[in-house]
Amino acid sequence: MVAAKKTKKAQESINSRLALVMKSGKYTLGYKTTLKTLRSGKAKLVIISNNCPSVRKSEIEYYAMLSKTGVHHYSGNNVDLGTACGKLHRVCVLTITDAGDSDIVSGTHASSPPAKQTLEGKVVVADTLFSKDYLFFVTLPSGHTCGEDNVEKLFEDLVSKQAGPNCTAPPPPISSLKTFALGTINLCEAPGGGAYTRKHVFDGQQRLISMFLLLSAVRDRLEAEIATMGSEHAGQRAELQSLADSLLSKVYQAGDSLNDRPDLPRIALRQPQDTEFLIQCLTDTSFVRRTDIKPENKSQTRLWNNMQLFRAQLKNMDVTQCTRLVKFVIQKVTFIVATSNDFELALNVYRSRHLCLSRCPKKSRWGATNDEFMDIQEVFQSAAKQLAPASTAGPRFMERLLVPLTKVYKELCTADFKRGAAGGASKRTSYLLRAFNRIVQPNEKTYGDELRPLALLLLLLHLEKRLSDNDLQESLLRLERLALRRPQPSRQHGTVAVPPSLSLSAEEKGSLLQALCGDIYKQSGSNPSRYILLRLNEFVLSRSGCDYVGSYEEKGTLTVEHVLPQTMREGSAWAGQYSKDAHAAWVDKAANLVLLSGERNTKASNKDFQEKKATYFGKKAMHGATNIPLTDEVVHCPTWTIADLEGRQARMLDLAKNCWVLY
Repeated sequence: MVAAKKTKKAQESINSRLALVMKSGKYTLGYKTTLKTLRSGKAKLVIISNNCPSVRKSEIEYYAMLSKTGVHHYSGNNVDLGTACGKLHRVCVLTITDAGDSDIVSGTHASSPPAKQTLEGKVVVADTLFSKDYLFFVTLPSGHTCGEDNVEKLFEDLVSKQAGPNCTAPPPPISSLKTFALGTINLCEAPGGGAYTRKHVFDGQQRLISMFLLLSAVRDRLEAEIATMGSEHAGQRAELQSLADSLLSKVYQAGDSLNDRPDLPRIALRQPQDTEFLIQCLTDTSFVRRTDIKPENKSQTRLWNNMQLFRAQLKNMDVTQCTRLVKFVIQKVTFIVATSNDFELALNVYRSRHLCLSRCPKKSRWGATNDEFMDIQEVFQSAAKQLAPASTAGPRFMERLLVPLTKVYKELCTADFKRGAAGGASKRTSYLLRAFNRIVQPNEKTYGDELRPLALLLLLLHLEKRLSDNDLQESLLRLERLALRRPQPSRQHGTVAVPPSLSLSAEEKGSLLQALCGDIYKQSGSNPSRYILLRLNEFVLSRSGCDYVGSYEEKGTLTVEHVLPQTMREGSAWAGQYSKDAHAAWVDKAANLVLLSGERNTKASNKDFQEKKATYFGKKAMHGATNIPLTDEVVHCPTWTIADLEGRQARMLDLAKNCWVLY
């Protein structure tokens, strides 16, 4: 009776102070506006009704703790708080930004002295942890980040432990096995909550979620086995069904109308959509068996992948082994549970383990609540961490990154490589760099601009002794081949969506060969026909042990000439030998193109084949010029028919296959 009078008196005192605040207008109502006010640092006091949803209450308390704002738990419900505020609607959360003449901020703090911080640690078996004594709320915003490798290792450890120390057959009873400690879970009790308030999880949420997924996967395996049993196994079906129902109660708490306890999932994540997805994975066996599920984010993707991994592992075990495994988990797996009554204390315990905790994570659904410059700074810092993780200060950055990159960049630009184990290796690498630079023009905005950093990376790896001479040469050859292929990458806001691989698939090799079979003279780019003919001539010389003379290439005096002219005059020998369709089919193909040294003689462009040979390859025309193998072949051809072109085209494609490894 005395306690009831004190409560009523305290509530009347709060109501009278609230009246002054309402007159000043320095307040906000509602859940979302409260979070915005807390994040902007403008809140002085938060008042929460006693029937506020536990998840929202926990989230408000978490951000109030970060901003060091007081929280008062109103003794009445949202209707009573709305009446006290003079509103004709319910008020679940009220935030005071300026108390004005009211002493409500100092009065509430004076009336409720801070509780003593306590931290209790104990060993808890899984059977107790997955019971009505514990309801979890994952406080940190990271979601589920546990990879499949860690989950698979956890499963293997549990299977090996339940088999006993000597893996004997039959295995020993579970009661005789030693307990298996699975690490620490750091919890914090939410102040002002009821009997079923969720405990905030600050550490250990990954193994906790993984264990929930494992229990649900075993339940799915048992129900799949039950579906295959006939009526003659009624006793075994009833036993397995009882076990499956028990597992469901471990992951989802059924309601109890006698105790006013609603249906609640045993664990809730920070993002509501992630919580809904997790509940479906834990409770709906038909959902986890579907093949058309598309998770919305990374956290849901990991939840789905880990659930499917557990299901795949359990599918390879018979139902007896699955039953033994889950009994071992419930009876013998233990956790060290550290429970505190204060958020600040729980955070200190979390930080003491050298873990990083973000200060105040921003949710996209809240919208921008800080000023413009703070938002820009957050975007810049996030991008800087992803794009430049290395520190750019001090001698470490200079010695380990900037100086080596400068050295390899010079090697790439000048094609002067002298770090090979032997002279031949250095010479071969320099040639490949020169060939790569020839097809990737530095002054042109082509696809090669995106391949140049890959060449730098390869040279840097070789400098750090992480790539051998042979591997470097093979990778540079593949890089040149990729630049030659000139794919059209899909772009999103200026970035390549799907980066290509250095190793071409059979389909990609086929498409490159098909392009080489086509009209290479008409292909877009920085004169690809000239580059292809240069490269094939150099390949012929390299197989014979000769070095290619690069003076003509540097002066730009090597030109591409059509043997069959681009324009046929009526009445000429060419017009009598080739139809219009045949001329169009062969005029721009590699077989009809030759490299000539010296300035091209335009007077001979439309002459007949024998006259053109005399003009281009006669002694007078060849004076001071360099012999070019594929061009010299034309001198020895008595005719230039379609059959001659077909044979030459086949030989050139064979050279291309061997040069760029397209077989």
